[in-house]
Amino acid sequence: MNLLEVINENAVAVNVKAQNKEEVFECVCDLLLKDSSITSKEEFKQDLYIRESQGKTGIGDGIAIPHGKSLAVKRNCISVLKLERPIQ
Repeated sequence: MNLLEVINENAVAVNVKAQNKEEVFECVCDLLLKDSSITSKEEFKQDLYIRESQGKTGIGDGIAIPHGKSLAVKRNCISVLKLERPIQ
């Protein structure tokens, strides 16, 4: 599978004004729900937090790759957000 085939162009956002992880998760879930890539915002968000509790997804240099397994996922894809300002 080609990486470009899984990047969801409808779930890419730049200059996102998120103050914390909760707001980042809200934004990505909104984008994926609007695109019909997930069936439930709340279920998917909960699964992201479950995965985060097992180990941080930050990889350094301001990059994090939150992810998780979820029954709410209808289509595997990658969403990309570029924040206006970095958060911890």
